Amino acid sequence: MGAWSSLAEGEGALVALTPTPVIAKQFNQDILGDISHAWKHFIDSGQVWALVIGIVMGYMIRNLTAY
Repeated sequence: MGAWSSLAEGEGALVALTPTPVIAKQFNQDILGDISHAWKHFIDSGQVWALVIGIVMGYMIRNLTAY
């Protein structure tokens, strides 16, 4: 028995390996527009302040615990 036949066996029955067509869909992608939208949302939602505060607090805690 080959590798494919052992992979195709399920509960003792041999499962037929038939090719399945792949259906492709074209997308209108705007990578720079998506990045720009994500950055604008990051700034508008205030997450940038959480990042800055986290970096500052982490730096302070690291300096307090390092010896």
